Amino acid sequence: MTDADGKAHLVSLADGGSRLIALPPDDRPLQWTADGKSLYVRRAGDGEKPLPVEVYTFDLATGAKRPWRSLTPADLVGVGLWYGVSSILITPDGRWYAYYHGRMSSDLYVVEGLR
Repeated sequence: MTDADGKAHLVSLADGGSRLIALPPDDRPLQWTADGKSLYVRRAGDGEKPLPVEVYTFDLATGAKRPWRSLTPADLVGVGLWYGVSSILITPDGRWYAYYHGRMSSDLYVVEGLR
């Protein structure tokens, strides 16, 4: 779980106790890996460079981060800086993933001959 300050905690279902996970402050957990030893994480709040979104695996025992995927929509037309990629879903084995990205489209008209 993530607390109000954005810090990730590992919560025991047996007794409700929790311990802080040493994730860097701007990283957000997305999903456990299949072996339960690592998390898929993304960097949150990359306002200056929202695309691509870099997803890493974070080893809970060592704190090591390893690149997993770089997510960018295939068609960038209408994808603005304020939309980015959100709602990233990953299967624990990492074989499949899905994400949402916003797109703004509009019509452009060319008017000629006005005085």
